[in-house]
Amino acid sequence: MSSRYTAVFDVLERGLRRVCGENVSIVVDIEPSFQPKLRVGERVLNFSQISDGLKATLGWMADFMMREDAPGLLLFDGIEGFLHPLWQRRILPAVRETLPETQSIVTSHSPFVISSCADAVIHVLKVNKDGSAYAEAPVRAPIGESITSTLKDIFGVDSRFDVETEKQLNEWNELNKIRVEGKLEPADEARFKELTRVLSSRSEELRSIVNQPSPLPKATVDSLTQTPAGRVRRRVATH
Repeated sequence: MSSRYTAVFDVLERGLRRVCGENVSIVVDIEPSFQPKLRVGERVLNFSQISDGLKATLGWMADFMMREDAPGLLLFDGIEGFLHPLWQRRILPAVRETLPETQSIVTSHSPFVISSCADAVIHVLKVNKDGSAYAEAPVRAPIGESITSTLKDIFGVDSRFDVETEKQLNEWNELNKIRVEGKLEPADEARFKELTRVLSSRSEELRSIVNQPSPLPKATVDSLTQTPAGRVRRRVATH
């Protein structure tokens, strides 16, 4: 094998190890038939046995490295395709580490990709009501921000729950506001209790939200804190 191919294999294997988080190496059996395989940890797998994400990543990385001499430009649409979220977090750092002289311009709908690479610049593309597209002012990658923040700030996804839970939680919040005001009708009270039961049964996080003590109505607070003369009644704690 020529020194060029050896160098490409070395860089390729280093990149795959960075993505997979495991010891990965390429194995090529010359005899009895030429058949490349992949060693992942202790397993030796042929290409029909590896995941589509790993297969695609191996394919485009090998193709790019064989075509380009540094420095290079990598254009990639949907770089997270078929990749597990763990690998989505690693793919751009792996490209930067293994191809340090390559400028990468990629598109992604993954918050794991968007928030994975320090010093990256994010161009958020949006669509007007008439169907025309426009780009917002570029921003720095949200390094150090939570995935929830990235979903909200970059992708405009406000809820951290599934669509059905979000709908029910919004309904619960509206009913709770009316309940605090003391204006909940009997039918709505029954619906509020049912939503509380359903949401509480789904997760500890939801249970902590819907079972929080409700704030007292303002009129009740005023009646408890004001004397008949309109002065604030103070309680002095003694030890």
